[in-house]
Amino acid sequence: FALAALGISSQAMAPKQQVAEPSADEPPSKVAKTDHETEEDAAPDKRKVITETIAFDGRDSTLNLVPTCGGNVVMGLADAGLQFLVASARANVGVKSGRYMFEIRVLEVLVPAVPLGRNNPTQPIPRQQCRLGFSKGGSSLYLGESADSFCFDADGSFFTNNTKTQCSERFARDNVISLLLNLDQSSPNANTVSLFKDGKRVSKPMPIPEDLKGQTLFPHVAFRNVTMQVNFGPEPMAPLPFKCRMIQDAAAADADVMPPATPAEGKYEVVFPIGLPDEGTFDWLDDFLEKNPGYMELSDRKIIEWAVHSGLGKPRSNSLKHCNDKPDVTFGIQAIDELTPRRLLQLAASLMPRNYVVMEVQSNLIKADRQVSLKRFNFPHFKKTAAIIVGEPPDSFKAKVHSIILAEKQEKLDAEWKAQQAEKERKKQIELKQKQLAEQRAKFEAQRKAMEAAAKAKADAAKGEEGEAKEEVKEEVKEEKVEEKEDVEMKEEPEETEPPKAELDEEEQKLWFQPRPITDMASSVFNSTFADFTLPTAEEDFTEIRYEWANEVTAIGYMRSWMQAKKLTTRIEDVVPSEWFLARMMEWQKLSQEWQSKQKEFKQDPVRRQAALVRMQKEKLYFDKMEKAQAAADGKDAEAEAKKDEAVAAPEGEETEEQKEKAAAVAEAAASMEDDNSFVPVDINTVQDVCDISDGEPLFSEFSFEDWALLNLRFELLLLCHAFKRDVTDPERPGAHETHLAYYYNRYFRKGINIKNFGVETNVQLVELIKESVTVKDSVLYPELTEEQLANADILVRVQEECRRERVKRIEAGDESAKLKFLQVSLTPQATTGKAGMPTPKSFSAPAAWSRPSTGPPAAFGKGFVPPAFAAKGMAKGAWGAGFGFGKGW
Repeated sequence: FALAALGISSQAMAPKQQVAEPSADEPPSKVAKTDHETEEDAAPDKRKVITETIAFDGRDSTLNLVPTCGGNVVMGLADAGLQFLVASARANVGVKSGRYMFEIRVLEVLVPAVPLGRNNPTQPIPRQQCRLGFSKGGSSLYLGESADSFCFDADGSFFTNNTKTQCSERFARDNVISLLLNLDQSSPNANTVSLFKDGKRVSKPMPIPEDLKGQTLFPHVAFRNVTMQVNFGPEPMAPLPFKCRMIQDAAAADADVMPPATPAEGKYEVVFPIGLPDEGTFDWLDDFLEKNPGYMELSDRKIIEWAVHSGLGKPRSNSLKHCNDKPDVTFGIQAIDELTPRRLLQLAASLMPRNYVVMEVQSNLIKADRQVSLKRFNFPHFKKTAAIIVGEPPDSFKAKVHSIILAEKQEKLDAEWKAQQAEKERKKQIELKQKQLAEQRAKFEAQRKAMEAAAKAKADAAKGEEGEAKEEVKEEVKEEKVEEKEDVEMKEEPEETEPPKAELDEEEQKLWFQPRPITDMASSVFNSTFADFTLPTAEEDFTEIRYEWANEVTAIGYMRSWMQAKKLTTRIEDVVPSEWFLARMMEWQKLSQEWQSKQKEFKQDPVRRQAALVRMQKEKLYFDKMEKAQAAADGKDAEAEAKKDEAVAAPEGEETEEQKEKAAAVAEAAASMEDDNSFVPVDINTVQDVCDISDGEPLFSEFSFEDWALLNLRFELLLLCHAFKRDVTDPERPGAHETHLAYYYNRYFRKGINIKNFGVETNVQLVELIKESVTVKDSVLYPELTEEQLANADILVRVQEECRRERVKRIEAGDESAKLKFLQVSLTPQATTGKAGMPTPKSFSAPAAWSRPSTGPPAAFGKGFVPPAFAAKGMAKGAWGAGFGFGKGW
């Protein structure tokens, strides 16, 4: 079939192939014709011929290849995306000397339809492909893409080492194509391969790669969407102009026969590697396949590699979901992007007896998924082995990892050294050019001065001063030459001839596994599934459980420790707030708004505010008196302490109303204390009602926006700790890890938290602000108050008031570090959208936009906070997830 008839295009080949230009004296699409065929008839050979039947070896074929008619006809599966993948197979008999041939004939050309769906391929979708050639045993099945194989393509090219050379006519359906391999060293065409179509030569003898000379070469075909007949002999379908033996008639001395695949105990082995993510699982697999080339890997990464070698182009990857176990790549063909061929290939593998390695990191670690995989191989000719790759690897494995890390470091150092050398050379050339320019300028200047001196001397000579002028000229020229000589002499620094040698540091020498830029599992998938990871037991349907690195007891202990560590540091992706959390949050919304309203009412009542100022001044005088008495008891100078306390700078200018009220309160309190010595200050911990500690004064009357923010943060983080314990019923997870505070905060409260707006840089520093309510121990958040104490929110107000008073006392004592540096801004709260699985009560809605008032907490401290002025207007309908914490608007 012609190229157009077959539907083959240059894009149907492997990606990024190099194309060698044909010679100038030979047209690329024509054969170099000769007047005489250089090949001669085969001489009679009485040597013993091979007795084995030549066929394609199942161990050396792709899973989509289907042999039929006794192996004389081969075709490829063409459904579920397999129509885009190349089928390839290598025969079981190879040629190492002599001259032999085999034939093919394309019987059928399929034009498969592209499945419907999202199709935006990176390059034109390949349709058909047909190649025949030879390859070295054990080499890649992708024919012509390495130096270990060579072939002729249907488009008339010779293909080897990923390089194409136009050298023959194209061949079409129903043509009998003969491939002649000449390894007869006495022939003028020794170590060449030739192509014949219907018994006529269509290519000149093409030399085989140098690396393959002296090697045993096996017949090899690769095709897509065609059905072909293969004839290894002993009689040809289309005789050549000369007598030539076929491979089936080869002398036993000229051929190597691959021994039949006879597995141990009559069963093929299916290995299930079971290892922890990012702990050397794929490194172990690569090493295992290198030592056991007879095993075929069944994995998603191999399907993607297969697609690349089938000419689908280089895939694009999604860095967020991409991982080694389940690569997330895009070829632009939906059937391949969704790895649709996986299902059909798994079915084909169970029907094709051979050794397999089922590489699925996640599925092999989960018992239910293992059972599904094991059922596919419930045939008497399979032995199912679990290879446990858990624990400390052997020294040989660690040495290999260290050598890879060292090689990568050396490569990086070499690149840096080359860049530095190039920069030095660039600077050196610049300095050389500058020096040359300076020399030219100096030379020009010297010539100019000499000419001026000569002119002067000539003028002086006319005046009778010729002798003296000549002497001056000589002296000036001499000085210029000396200076020029000094400029030429430059000291050159010794150059480094070799890059520095890389060495492993102490931390790298302790590594067991190679750090990789791509993880074995996507983080979201790992976080939601790792709690179900288990090692196989004797109850499962494994023929053998083999521990590769550590014994059973050590491996189980290692995995238990690994699981406990991961549970502490890994976030839970599917955690959902409970109804208990929603109820507590609604109660807090209502209560906090009532407190804010009471604070506003109090501040707007001058009588109660004045009474509160008097009470506070009485408390201050009371405590001053107690301190003086204590100081006297301790033998300190009471008068010096008193003077030190009274050393307050007088206010400049006119007094404000607030200062006047405070002064009046001080005077009134002093007079009252003189008349009544029975005054007792208010005890924060014993007051009955935090909204009325004395004469209608609330305990939180002096709260600033920082105190409201901290009060709300206390409640939210305390509620988060208790809700986490209720929602995550895992004794090995005592609390949320501090590094995931932002995630869980958003998951529960439906808003973000920006810790920098609290004047801190880390989550630990944030929790330190409310250490009386929540603490961090071993990087885990722990509540300091019980659920019963949380239900009584008055306790949080008492704690916050006590912290406020302590902070004020430290600031008055001159401690600048006690000041809170919270960010004060105005913002428009943004409504949040619910996540799947998270109930959102209708009573919870984001409030309208508002600006920070003069009193009370600002909008920045949460969507739920509503200033008293707005609360009075009915705009304070509770909003779940809208507490006092910093929201997204920050």
